[in-house]
Amino acid sequence: MMPSFSPWTPEAAPEALRSAPRSAILVSQLLVLACSVVAALGCTGRPPVVGEGEGEGEGEGEGEGEGEGEGGFDDHTVGAVADVDAFMALSKATSSSAALKFVVTDFDSDAADVHFYDGAFYSLHDEWYWFRLLNGEAVPGLVAAADAPVDVDGAPFDSIADIYAWADAELAGGRELPLDLRFLSNQERLYSPRFYDLALYNQPRVLGVATLVRFFATEDRPDVWALELEFSDPADEDVVRAFFDVVEPRLPPNIADELVFITRSLAQAEAAESYAPDLRSRVISFDDVVTPGQTEVYAPGTTAGRVLMVRRGEEALLDTARASDVLVVEDVPDHLPPCAALITSRPQTALAHVNLLARNRGIPNASRVGVVDDANLNQLGRVRAPVMVRARVDDGGGAGTLEIVAMTEDDFSTWRTLTTPSVIRLPPVNMASIPSTIDLETLSIADAETLRPVVGGKAAGFVSLTSSDVSTVDRPLALTIKAYDEHLDTANLRARLTEIINNRSFTGDAIVRRIVLGGDSAVSAAVATSFRGAHPEGTVLRDVVDAGGVTGIVRSTPIAPATLLTLTAALQDHFGRYHPSQGLRFRSSSTIEDADGFNGAGLYESHTGRLQPGDGDDSAEDAIRATWASYWGFEAFEERRLANADHESGNMAIVVHANFPDSLEVNNGVALFTILPPTLQGQGPSGYVFEVNQQAGAHSVTNPPPGSTHLPEINRVVVDVIGGVEGAPRIERDRPSTLVLSGANVLSDDVLLAMFNDARAVTEAWLAEENATVVASKRRSTLTLDFETRTVAAGWPRLASGVQRPQRLVWKQARTLEPGVTVPADVDSLPVPRDVMARAKRIERYRCVSDDVTAFATVVITDDDKTPNMHYGERPFVSFAVVEARRDVPSLGMVTGNRRSVIHTAFVVDDAAVGVVDVSVAPERQGALGLAAVAIDVDENTLAVETPTGALQTTATCDAEDLYAAPAAFLEGLLDG
Repeated sequence: MMPSFSPWTPEAAPEALRSAPRSAILVSQLLVLACSVVAALGCTGRPPVVGEGEGEGEGEGEGEGEGEGEGGFDDHTVGAVADVDAFMALSKATSSSAALKFVVTDFDSDAADVHFYDGAFYSLHDEWYWFRLLNGEAVPGLVAAADAPVDVDGAPFDSIADIYAWADAELAGGRELPLDLRFLSNQERLYSPRFYDLALYNQPRVLGVATLVRFFATEDRPDVWALELEFSDPADEDVVRAFFDVVEPRLPPNIADELVFITRSLAQAEAAESYAPDLRSRVISFDDVVTPGQTEVYAPGTTAGRVLMVRRGEEALLDTARASDVLVVEDVPDHLPPCAALITSRPQTALAHVNLLARNRGIPNASRVGVVDDANLNQLGRVRAPVMVRARVDDGGGAGTLEIVAMTEDDFSTWRTLTTPSVIRLPPVNMASIPSTIDLETLSIADAETLRPVVGGKAAGFVSLTSSDVSTVDRPLALTIKAYDEHLDTANLRARLTEIINNRSFTGDAIVRRIVLGGDSAVSAAVATSFRGAHPEGTVLRDVVDAGGVTGIVRSTPIAPATLLTLTAALQDHFGRYHPSQGLRFRSSSTIEDADGFNGAGLYESHTGRLQPGDGDDSAEDAIRATWASYWGFEAFEERRLANADHESGNMAIVVHANFPDSLEVNNGVALFTILPPTLQGQGPSGYVFEVNQQAGAHSVTNPPPGSTHLPEINRVVVDVIGGVEGAPRIERDRPSTLVLSGANVLSDDVLLAMFNDARAVTEAWLAEENATVVASKRRSTLTLDFETRTVAAGWPRLASGVQRPQRLVWKQARTLEPGVTVPADVDSLPVPRDVMARAKRIERYRCVSDDVTAFATVVITDDDKTPNMHYGERPFVSFAVVEARRDVPSLGMVTGNRRSVIHTAFVVDDAAVGVVDVSVAPERQGALGLAAVAIDVDENTLAVETPTGALQTTATCDAEDLYAAPAAFLEGLLDG
């Protein structure tokens, strides 16, 4: 049965309505309700239709009060849909369809009720269930203890994102999640098996889950309105009838009367064959609403992988998928296994599980109707051949384009090599030659890089602060890696760590890694029991778990007495003038933190301890061991694993300084200072940008509590440099803090400008020191540093003498945010600045051969998406040029075999046309180099060379050779070719 009313498209709705907030839609819904209530009751017998509301109780009849509990709780659902406009306001749309999820409570009873989700708030069906329960609200119709509301720290939660943040924090703290909540697929999906048991497998069903889908009209048919069940739902006849019976009264007649059931799987299609005729006539398949070849792109991207074809009825093959597979699936499953890209033969809705999960993973995701019938792709799938996939979204918002192209095994091998991170392995340190502690104030910025393997990244960053004229923490002290290294031996961990890291069960299973690293507290009781069943006593994994996991062993093992005495004496000597109540902050400073190619920010923990602990206080030893243990935390281990870092080559050092009591924090924040790159090769910086997020009091900007609605102040200080002339600083205030009075600022203009000057001094000193350690051709022009600050009230730190230091802003951290250089060693040896090389998308050698000379130029095309933009995305950075005479050329003053070259450090400002190599040599260098200018145009096959004695312009045979291509650029080159 096909819909008979006039088609409606998103474009037909007023833009203001399509983008309106829920409160605006509510007004529209109330108008519809007021105009139609009499007709609704008198003519159709349906209850009045309630549109989207804000929980103010405007509805009547069966729709009354939807979306709120007795206390006015807004659960972001509505009880009915007033009209097409209301549907579009609630739903999520692609170019061919719009989808609105809903749940039916008391499904198998006369009390069945419908809850349509706000698509802007929910993405997955079970989110509504645990959003209510975690906010202390019961789920209608559920009375079992397993479904009771829970009281958790952090509630109430305002959004699904808040709950994800809370759940991450709970697991990171070794706490078990309530209900039966768990994370799937490497933390990308918070999931409740209980909800789906109630919705799909419980007999009788307690909940019903489905989606109302609108397939937009085409030239061949009007709109189609369909009821879609979960892929795994067997769709028995009585279930489908029950959905129709409860949903139709909650829809306007023009939708309800045309509603059909669309099958998603072979099981559903086979079940539908046995329906009674009246219901069978309301069943369609995707073949009825799609056009062969129709393509939609849901997540763009470029990748490669081996074809894994999964046809209807072969869904078991999904369990064999690997991260290197391009998954081609006939039906749209609810589960997304590991894969490099997903291509479905059926269109996906905007709220399809796999659609959402693919976007979370950052992999290409698209549909092409009939893709499983493609003979060429089927042949590639039979031999598991590699293919390239490029999915692009049209600029105009259309369906997009999808390319699936076969590639050679050699090219695929190159792709795999390019996408495998180089091993990050730090050189060993002679522990006997280093001290246990180092006073960071005794070091200069020139010492930082040398000492980084001994004191770690955070401590090395502190040196940039202590050696600059800025206010930083009071006398920071570094505990070097010496004591940590010894502690691994004391805890009998070193040999066991090597065995653990090479254990196949550990490397192949994230759950095993979680329990081995964190112990029983890191997983549920059921997982712990299952682990012990699979790992008997006497095996290294079991023994470590029984001892509390790696982190538990590090925390519980006492520090060797002689070492503890040395550390305690150093701390007492350094901080003994503090009042006994003044705590010390022991901050993690791993040596694999801020390594080239691996930032590692936020992976490790810091702890507070006291030299004279009172009741309930941690001692200095407690804080040291807890900070050391965080090196082996699950999240930290996983991030190092993804970066291909050698875990055992890293160590944990600690920075110690007075902690910041909340009562003395006036404000706190994070800031980025960027020296912007030149807009033209050969120029100096094009400006400076200082971005600051600052919050009043001790409300954290870097680690806000889950559910926090306290938004920090966002400011920016910008200085433009035009033609070498520096402009005046300008302050841009983006957003005020939600914790200060209207019109007030956390940071005044004077303070912002002072902070700008401090951050600039530190960043320029850091850049100068980095450039001093490399040859001129590799020196950077740009740098971004990440800072943390605190404004402390008078009296910090608390001194035993009673003397109070004044209120002041303290710079408490500085670290680089520059991307690492990942090119092969031979390419890295080219004379290219480090910041340009780190953003290289492609490195090419241009060659032009004429009768007289051969000219070469090596150029770098940078990735415009990497910030800051180096401006070499179209017009390349020219690294160097070489001219060689093939015969005597009197006009150039060259004889056969003469070879002259110039690198970029001798260039003057290059304002060449886009895509043309056109470099000029500084006049004072021309005589020594024998070159004044070189211009190569590979596209036009022209060459121009100028020397101090003359010039040559000629046609030539030109070509380009790739020296390096970033992974995506490598594939794009193959595809475009």
